[in-house]
Amino acid sequence: MKQKSDSRLPLSEGGDPPPPPSPPSRHDKWKLARIRPSGSYTSESAREISERIDCSNSREVNSTCEENTC
Repeated sequence: MKQKSDSRLPLSEGGDPPPPPSPPSRHDKWKLARIRPSGSYTSESAREISERIDCSNSREVNSTCEENTC
């Protein structure tokens, strides 16, 4: 009988499997729920809020944000 090949990822040196990826953040889920398959937002207010979220995230990372977008 042929044995099935093990398609799992190889274990690291310590024998532990790598940790699973982090789940999507709450604001990313919110934005994805308000984007249509065509790529446009469901409403103008959803687009504005999404821009604020992006600006807030960039502020946390870079401590800078354009004045006219926030």
